[in-house]
Amino acid sequence: MRKKISPKLFKNKKRVWIIGGIGFLVLLVLGFNLFAGGGKNDKASESPTASKVTKGQLASSTLLTGMVKAQSEQYVYFDNTIGRNATVTVSVGEEVSVGQQLVQYDSTSAQAAYDTASRAYNKAVRDRNYFQQYGTAPAASAQTSSDSDEDDSTTTVSPQQRQQTEASNYQTLQDYNDAIANAASELEKAQDVLNQTVIVSDANGTVVEVADSVDPASKESQTLVHVTSEGQFEIQGTLTEYDIPNISVGQKVKITSKVYPDQTWTGKVSYVSNYPKQNANQSTGTSGNSGQSGSQYEYKVQLTSPIGKLKQGFNVSLEVTKDDDALLVPVTAVTKKGSDNYVWVYDDETQKIKQVKVKLGNADAKQQEIASGLKEGQKVITKADKSFKDGETLKDVMDADSKKSKDTSGEEVRSSD
Repeated sequence: MRKKISPKLFKNKKRVWIIGGIGFLVLLVLGFNLFAGGGKNDKASESPTASKVTKGQLASSTLLTGMVKAQSEQYVYFDNTIGRNATVTVSVGEEVSVGQQLVQYDSTSAQAAYDTASRAYNKAVRDRNYFQQYGTAPAASAQTSSDSDEDDSTTTVSPQQRQQTEASNYQTLQDYNDAIANAASELEKAQDVLNQTVIVSDANGTVVEVADSVDPASKESQTLVHVTSEGQFEIQGTLTEYDIPNISVGQKVKITSKVYPDQTWTGKVSYVSNYPKQNANQSTGTSGNSGQSGSQYEYKVQLTSPIGKLKQGFNVSLEVTKDDDALLVPVTAVTKKGSDNYVWVYDDETQKIKQVKVKLGNADAKQQEIASGLKEGQKVITKADKSFKDGETLKDVMDADSKKSKDTSGEEVRSSD
């Protein structure tokens, strides 16, 4: 026969289970807090580290792409606004110099307009000279002469009449001067139109292309003559606004081509535009960062090694490096306040830190160039704490390279003097 459990005993067991569960939860919370607190204490016990300011170069370099182009190149296109008939006066392979004629347009109408303007100018000059000599216009001189022959009597001229005559003569002279100026302007315009019928070379080079014929009615561009400085190449391309801080005129460049992967050429940056291209899609070559959005700027690289097998139109890769060493600190050592940058300089002797304003240069993933504000050999805190104060004393500072403590006490002591 089964024994019946007393209600009182059942209640006691239930109470034990509840108390046990509460105790377990308390232990669990305490254990978690101890674990978290231990992690915080371990983190708090980490000593600050200091790194020496060294001289060197960044591990990374700037990569660009570009195209081999002639140093000087000229395209002469047919222009039907100048004339409908154009005659090329050079041939393919001919060496030309600056100012040498390349194309002659039909100048019949331009020459006739120039001759007319020239005659008008000469007449205006003659009329003024005649007036200055005889005091009257050439057309009226004959009538004035006959009138004076018929009237032999002496005429008395009043001061008022004399003044009016002088004023009239002055005004007439100014009119002649204005006529000369207008005629000179028309002559200059006619000269410009006539000059446009003759196209000359802008540079010394070789004629590499000549058009056999052109269609005056065509709306497409038609090349009449192409002149290039054969054997004198440069690299042209564009770089993004993100590359601008890392590129300057005079930097050395290493050049490679996929056509000849086992060969390299050298050069130097000769030009970087201060103005962005209006249409970046028309660039001859783009930088390695061209995938990023941003403005693009034209650049040129002058070759300093023999051209060798390089040909005009080759697409090449360029690696831009710096010649001079720069002061380097860990990137984590730099803090920003507003628009200014700072580092915390650590003094081994006094064990104090000082906040120093610096000017930054280029940077890679690990190191930051310092353009001004620091000296080689100084020590900087590699990772600043927000609670740092200028003039504060730091002990137990670890050397970033050796990771050895400068204080054997094993405890970090920080105090403000």
